[in-house]
Amino acid sequence: MLEALVGLLRNSKEASNVDVEMYIKKYDNLVFKLNKVDPALVSEEVANKHFDTLKVINKCFTDPENESFKVCSPYTPLLAWAN
Repeated sequence: MLEALVGLLRNSKEASNVDVEMYIKKYDNLVFKLNKVDPALVSEEVANKHFDTLKVINKCFTDPENESFKVCSPYTPLLAWAN
């Protein structure tokens, strides 16, 4: 999920674990980027690519019956922003 979020923040179809680390390493920097990025400027191709990824993992964040829910649910706000 974080790769998709960072890909959207960067308007890039790909994001590596190093990219993710750079974005989440400092909370203030992440919040700045979340507030600065205009979702309307993310290309349709990038948005569709990451939206497909987010659709696949959505239940981990929203379905209490899912085995990953307890681990993922605290990060639901990030999923909501990415959607």
